[in-house]
Amino acid sequence: MSRTTGPELPRRKPLTSVGDIESALAEWAGSPGAKNGRRAIAHVIEGSASPKETQLTMLLSMPRRLGGFGLPRPVLNAPIELSGAAAKIMGRGSVRGDLLWEEKRLVVEYDSASWHASAPAIAMDANRRNALKDMGYDVITVTGAQIMSHGMMEQVAAVLERRLGVRRRAQSAGLDERRLRLRRLLFDPGCRGFLV
Repeated sequence: MSRTTGPELPRRKPLTSVGDIESALAEWAGSPGAKNGRRAIAHVIEGSASPKETQLTMLLSMPRRLGGFGLPRPVLNAPIELSGAAAKIMGRGSVRGDLLWEEKRLVVEYDSASWHASAPAIAMDANRRNALKDMGYDVITVTGAQIMSHGMMEQVAAVLERRLGVRRRAQSAGLDERRLRLRRLLFDPGCRGFLV
């Protein structure tokens, strides 16, 4: 199944950008909500290909004071040019990494149950991992079930902290509550509130 015909979202040109939103916020500087908008836009990372990638990225990269894990910001869906041998494995010259930390040669791939469950998709995912590993990248896979589980995301974040060289800090007072609040804001469509 292709991304344009399957259950996943098709790749489309974004409706807006961080730059466009920043320009609008500057124009509306004195308007209600503009201050919160400026604080919120600082946490936006462009390039997500799906709502789940956005949720995963926010859980991992939002500051701890807002309930995230405070990991360095990844680049989303960045093209990775493959070497000759890796291109042969993949059958093309480049791939995209869902979440990429290029300087650490680390890719996190979100595997949705709907897109990544068919035999062709499983084979393509295996080829992508093999091609990236051939070039020295670590590839970590995260599933929807992991994203939805507070405990499993703690484990994923611990692996990424070690791989990214981020020192694990002691759990501060109220961190669990902030993490649960962030999760409610991300996953409960009826939840209304502000992070910033």
